[in-house]
Amino acid sequence: MSKLALELAKELNVSVIDVECLAQAVASGIKKDGAGHYYLSASEHDQTEAALAWGASAVKKMDKFVSNYLTNSDARQAVRAGVLAQLKESE
Repeated sequence: MSKLALELAKELNVSVIDVECLAQAVASGIKKDGAGHYYLSASEHDQTEAALAWGASAVKKMDKFVSNYLTNSDARQAVRAGVLAQLKESE
C-alpha cells in the first residue's frame, strides 16, 4: 500500500484495509464498466474525478447491501459463510 493510502487511513481514522477495499471497489467498477483504458490514459485530475464518481457509486451499493444484510437472514448466512471461509484460508 502506498504512503498516501497509509496517511489517508490515519487521517480518516480507518484501517488501511478499509482504504484498500474502497480502492478495490472503485477499480472493479471501472473494469466492469469497460473504462479501464479511459482511466489509465486520463490526467491525474480526471482520474481523481472518475474515482470520486465510481467511489460514490460503490458506497451507494454497499449501503444497499448493508440494508439487505441487516434485514435478510439468507444474506447474513451467506456473509457468515464467506467470513468463515476466508478465516479458514488464512490459517
